[in-house]
Amino acid sequence: MINKISDKNNYLEMSQILRSIGHPIRLQMLMGLCGSECNVNKVWRQLGISQPLASQHLIKMRKAGLVASTRKGKQICYSVTDERVRSILTYMCDLFGVTEQKKTTKEK
Repeated sequence: MINKISDKNNYLEMSQILRSIGHPIRLQMLMGLCGSECNVNKVWRQLGISQPLASQHLIKMRKAGLVASTRKGKQICYSVTDERVRSILTYMCDLFGVTEQKKTTKEK
């Protein structure tokens, strides 16, 4: 049975979050950033993608409010700011049996 939509804004917000994390590269980035903040150079090197591609995805996630950026000298570091995203990723890791998320993040 389909629930009657009581507040359409809730569904809109949920779909925006899912759309923002729905790309494989952004999903990998978010899973890594859940453990600790990371600068863009480390992100693109660890994922094996170009720096411009990493920056584009990080900017998109920052605009969506999923990550925040802070300047540390010449570097810009990113971290996950939305606790709902952390919860979603934790649930997905449990659902898919992914256990290496935190260990891999700490090694970075």
